[in-house]
Amino acid sequence: MHPAVRRPAASFSCHCRWDGTVVCRVRGQVDVDSRTAVRDAFRFALDLARSGATLVVDLSDMGFCDSTGLNALLQLRHRAQAKQTHMVLSGPQRQFRRLLEVIGADALWTVHSNLDAAIRAAAEDAR
Repeated sequence: MHPAVRRPAASFSCHCRWDGTVVCRVRGQVDVDSRTAVRDAFRFALDLARSGATLVVDLSDMGFCDSTGLNALLQLRHRAQAKQTHMVLSGPQRQFRRLLEVIGADALWTVHSNLDAAIRAAAEDAR
């Protein structure tokens, strides 16, 4: 990438749906510059989630993720397990899916093709 071209900064939004499913949407570029924001967003998302609920991390608008973001996801997974919250990923782009496959982390999460599929699966699991 040309030095004059800046990647869009990471942004996050988290909300709890009426059914208890928590959705944390990740947008932009998750890298070392966004480490504090990603950590804070993931903590907030997990605070919203009840024990036994599903936490969906929607990656469909994430353009880039380096090891900082991957590490944050792994830490979130660990904390979610400790809280007995089910964590799934939705909509990761091909580059990130490939990264998960290469390092063997694809087996750590259920990965849904999009947010709607993840929410449907969470509703079915709750039954």
